[in-house]
Amino acid sequence: MRLLGSAILLLLGLASAAVAVPIDHGNFAGDSVGFGAVTESGFGTPAVRADRLEFFPSVFGASGVGGAGESNLATLSLAVDAASGFGIRSIGFSERGSYNLQGIGTAATLARVTGMVSGEIIALDSGPLLSPIQFSGDFDITSVSGAGGDFNLVDHLGLAVIWSGALEIDIEALVQAAGFAAPATIVNVHLDNLFSIQSETGSISMIARNEFFIQVGTAEASPPGVIPEPSSWILMAAGILALVTAGCRPRRLRANDGRGE
Repeated sequence: MRLLGSAILLLLGLASAAVAVPIDHGNFAGDSVGFGAVTESGFGTPAVRADRLEFFPSVFGASGVGGAGESNLATLSLAVDAASGFGIRSIGFSERGSYNLQGIGTAATLARVTGMVSGEIIALDSGPLLSPIQFSGDFDITSVSGAGGDFNLVDHLGLAVIWSGALEIDIEALVQAAGFAAPATIVNVHLDNLFSIQSETGSISMIARNEFFIQVGTAEASPPGVIPEPSSWILMAAGILALVTAGCRPRRLRANDGRGE
């Protein structure tokens, strides 16, 4: 129910939120994955560290005073592509920011942040998928004043209160649940990050993000032709010899029987 409620709130916010013009930053290469067609509005300039995609500066949010309200939407789309010999196990999203709720007012003075990820697994190590594996999820928002990403003047009064959001998509589990053994190699991802505030005559409301990154977990994919260990060769040879011996023994018995007549 919490996931459904968050999705409804996000969809309602998207209808009225201001969206900046998206910027296509192109492709970035990590250690074992690539980040392709990275297109964002409200996240900042991307940079790669190992298999992590970071954004600088990632300052984005909403603010208002004296009865003003505001909603701003940041968007991010990209493709995660595993390097040759690797598979994608997980994709994690993490953000961090702060909010201010000050002045005189009621719970109608509020600050809210939501994050919704959607995407699809479109290829495995064995090849492209005819039917992509779909997934979606909401950020888990927490702070010292409470959890859920909804803060108001009465219950969460504060200045520069830190909040954080996180979500991890278990790509490996999704692939296995769909009945496949090969690891995922290409995953398309889209993120909507909505910031909303409402103030009253005597109050101030602000919420902002100042840190965001995506961390990809990978594992080496099994090559198509694995060379057996020496001990495996010995076991295989012993098995073949046993089969050959078993196949020849009945013929020798029949030949002996024939000679005895």
